Amino acid sequence: MAQVAAVGEMGVGELLNQDLLGAQPRPGARGAVPVVDEVTLAVHPDLQDAVERRPAQHQVGESGTSNGGTKDVPVGEATKQQLKAARIRPASVRHPVPGGTRQRTSPVPPVTAAPECGTIVYMPMPEYASITALDALLAGLRVGQARRRQLGMVRGELYRALERGGLPVAARRSLRRLLEKETLTAYLRLAESGALRERQVNGGCPPTSQATNAARHRCLHLLRTAYGLPALRLGSGGRIPLRPTPDHATLAALRRRLDADLTTAMSPGHTRLTALLALVLDAAPRAGELTALRLSDLAPGHAAVFVRRRPQHGIDEADDAWFALSPLARAALERWLAVRAELVARAHGTSRLWVSLFVNHDGTRHQDGRAVLRPPGLPLEEKGLLLSYRTGRARYHLTTLLPPKLEQLRRAVLDHTPPQPLTGIPTTHTD
Repeated sequence: MAQVAAVGEMGVGELLNQDLLGAQPRPGARGAVPVVDEVTLAVHPDLQDAVERRPAQHQVGESGTSNGGTKDVPVGEATKQQLKAARIRPASVRHPVPGGTRQRTSPVPPVTAAPECGTIVYMPMPEYASITALDALLAGLRVGQARRRQLGMVRGELYRALERGGLPVAARRSLRRLLEKETLTAYLRLAESGALRERQVNGGCPPTSQATNAARHRCLHLLRTAYGLPALRLGSGGRIPLRPTPDHATLAALRRRLDADLTTAMSPGHTRLTALLALVLDAAPRAGELTALRLSDLAPGHAAVFVRRRPQHGIDEADDAWFALSPLARAALERWLAVRAELVARAHGTSRLWVSLFVNHDGTRHQDGRAVLRPPGLPLEEKGLLLSYRTGRARYHLTTLLPPKLEQLRRAVLDHTPPQPLTGIPTTHTD
């Protein structure tokens, strides 16, 4: 703590020219050169920026490596020599152990220097072999955006459970052990209690919802199946009841309403929603499949649409296909494409079928925290498409005909009027 106080009172220049960084030398290192410690950088953030701006050079002791097989980054004498190496991999950050002089170490990311500028860049690196293998498995799964976000949540929770010692040690080294019943049972107990949340909710970590628990179980089933392991019945977080779907009469009434709307003047938002609903009624695409559509996925005369399926289970063979479009869908698309052309002309142009209507943002922020605004006419992402469905349902007085969720409408189409792939057009398609 005395060292922390001293650092807080000193300037960056003084720190870079003194051997105050790293309270204790690494045993066996030449000259007992101290190393940068995590606490020092935390209390003096400008120091890290200053170190990273210096030429990338270093000096390594005689022992050369630590328990992790990588090298410490000395600061005292090495700083005076201006950190000569072009690539270094610090093996550990030292943490004082309360009540003693022993220290424990934890891995830190490798440090890489860009040869053209000499700037040190910290690159994240998976710490466990099982997580590395899991990342490779996830990269090969063909799933929709919603399911991929859920899989990302499970991956993060598994990593945090390993990091906190909540899972068997063997699960760190093997993906098979990570996906075994013993490991997953312990993981689910922690995850459902809220202990593995990435962010706090109202200042705490409450248990996760039933819907989140069900999604977590489906993701684990998907991962085990993709890895070649049999299905498991884990806990009580299985499937939750599906929301009700519209009946056949409601779907017929929806078609009549959309057809009537096409005879009137419509706003750009109403026009886009009408074309979107007409496509769902004819081809039953998921939200992610809708946002992926491009102009090249429409046949000449808008007689058919090509849909690249993105099933949530992600393990069956894809059933990409052409689907015939009804006169309603063709008329709705013609109206929308005219509006789309004006919007895209103001932006930089895109081949995506669905584009935004107003200025919006995608979550990217400037350095000062302000959102990076996107002009109209840029590709509409899945969240924006679902938001336009929910708001348009109320704004255009369709609440009696449309269910609250777009997925409910898609399932109703599959139940009552399932679309049939065309056989006259090749089932393979490229842009």
